[in-house]
Amino acid sequence: KFVDEHSSGNPFFCYVAFTAPHWPLHAKEPDIQKYMEKYRIGWDSLRAERFARMKKMGVLLPGVELTERDKSIPAWNDIPEKERALWVKRMAVYAAQIDCMDQGIGRIMEKLKRKGILDNTLIMFLSDNGGCAEPISRADTCIEKLGTTESFESYRINWTNASNTPFREYKHWTHEGGISTPFIMHWPAGTKEKNIFTDQIAHITDVMATCIDLSKAIYPDSFKGEKIYSLNGKSLVPVMRGSLFDREYLFWEHEANRAVRLGKWKLV
Repeated sequence: KFVDEHSSGNPFFCYVAFTAPHWPLHAKEPDIQKYMEKYRIGWDSLRAERFARMKKMGVLLPGVELTERDKSIPAWNDIPEKERALWVKRMAVYAAQIDCMDQGIGRIMEKLKRKGILDNTLIMFLSDNGGCAEPISRADTCIEKLGTTESFESYRINWTNASNTPFREYKHWTHEGGISTPFIMHWPAGTKEKNIFTDQIAHITDVMATCIDLSKAIYPDSFKGEKIYSLNGKSLVPVMRGSLFDREYLFWEHEANRAVRLGKWKLV
């Protein structure tokens, strides 16, 4: 509706925040059914499969190794046969949430395309953190109710470890499994190269700096007479144009889990 009502001759900013994938595991039944077979291989095979695919695609740098399965997680082959179906459905519902989100993004992309402004619209897609290992459950959930509003579940550390392939740890922690997230930029009219991966390091604060740079806006020193925080991020426009950009120290903190990074070194 926003894109429909917008005058194509003017720049615009649209922030779209999806609440899923996230617990509780609620999704549409047709989307869930797409994935009920896919995850019967279990988390161990899924990690190995994803790692191999990421290496082949070039997402991971040469020399990166797959971390060991989290010691708190049993091997998939050790899970009793009668319990596996519930585990499979947990991951299927989580995948269905992502599928539904992807459909929503697709509708936005198609609308921009029909208006003739897709190629000259910068689209940034990102997740806010790594996979979440929180064991959320209000009560014993039967497989029939899992995924419906009669359940309230998470997909647990068992599958999160696979989601975070090849990293260690999860949301809350400052290891890569907690803070390394997908980030995609799509802007055919403004980028030098297409369909490439970059190993340059970006931070969430760079999104604001990038938007200000592209819009030629001026970041204010104060708001309504009150001094505000300075702009901490760096514009990603040089990265989009194929250049390197200097990145100094980066810092993280979440629930007293802290880290600092400089170049290829990170202290947790």
